[in-house]
Amino acid sequence: MGLTKDNVGRLLAIGRARRKIENGIFNTLKNKGYHFEHNYGPGEKNLCTVMAYLIMMAVWVDQLQQAANQTLRTLLGGLKTKAKLWDSLRTVFRRVPAPNMQKLHLEIADMYCIRLI
Repeated sequence: MGLTKDNVGRLLAIGRARRKIENGIFNTLKNKGYHFEHNYGPGEKNLCTVMAYLIMMAVWVDQLQQAANQTLRTLLGGLKTKAKLWDSLRTVFRRVPAPNMQKLHLEIADMYCIRLI
């Protein structure tokens, strides 16, 4: 597809949208608690690549949970950051036996007086 007066605006919009998506993902990986910028070193064989794949899978699972769980979305809205959620999850894991993630989310909401329902 060549660049013409007719399609330059459309191509520019596509490029901007792609850049926005990529920057959003990289920002999440670097600044939202995934520590993607950390250098794990070469390891025995391909350790950096394996760690990068594991981090990407963690982001994907996290996005799936947020898409499917209204309680989690509301809780994140009240906590403001995922880092605060993860710190709270560690605390609750240590002190409360929980049969499922829903119970953990409810305990955290109670800790911070966040109304979920």
